[in-house]
Order: sequence, then C-alpha cells, then structure tokens
Amino acid sequence: ISKTINMPAASSVEDCSNAYMKSWKLGLKANALYRDGSKLSQPLASSILASGADEEETLADQISDLPQAARAAVIAERVVERIVEIARGREKMPTRRKGYTQKAIVGGHKV
Repeated sequence: ISKTINMPAASSVEDCSNAYMKSWKLGLKANALYRDGSKLSQPLASSILASGADEEETLADQISDLPQAARAAVIAERVVERIVEIARGREKMPTRRKGYTQKAIVGGHKV
C-alpha cells in the first residue's frame, strides 16, 4: 500500500519526519511526500479533506486556527484515515492456474 501526502509549503523537516514515521507505523509500503508548490500537477490540498461538503467545512474551520505544522499533521492523519477505510482483505491465488508458456528470442537469447 502506498500513499501520497500533500503538505503546506511552510512544513518543516520535523513535519516530514513525523509523516514518514506515521506511515511506517501504519505499515505503508511507500509514501510520496509533496510540499505545496513543489509539483506543478499537484492536487489541491482541499481535495484531501473532501468526503462531504459539511464535513469539509467543519474540518477546514477547525484547522484554520492551528499552526502550519499542526495542520499538516491533521491533513496527513486524514489521508491515512481514508486509506485505512478502503483497505480490503487479500484474496489468495488458486493453487493451480491455467496458462501457457510463450517462447521468445531477444537478441539471440531465449527468454
């Protein structure tokens, strides 16, 4: 499982470290950490909070008074929260599967 975390431009090194530590504690395989303005095609930070219009406004009001570091932590926690809700159980592959072997030669070598 991997996750993208968007942080404000004023995020400190400690904020990034905390985000990586939280990802590790939650068992994520990888995460991509972006600060505002560091990526041209970055999604809007408000889209992270959107799961319902009323909920978005309430959360935006709650974090507007917080310092930048605390906002980043709340947003990162919210992102991880959404991913955990979507997680599904693993389905095992059958013991025997149908298939075929395709023979190929690349540069004079059998693949």
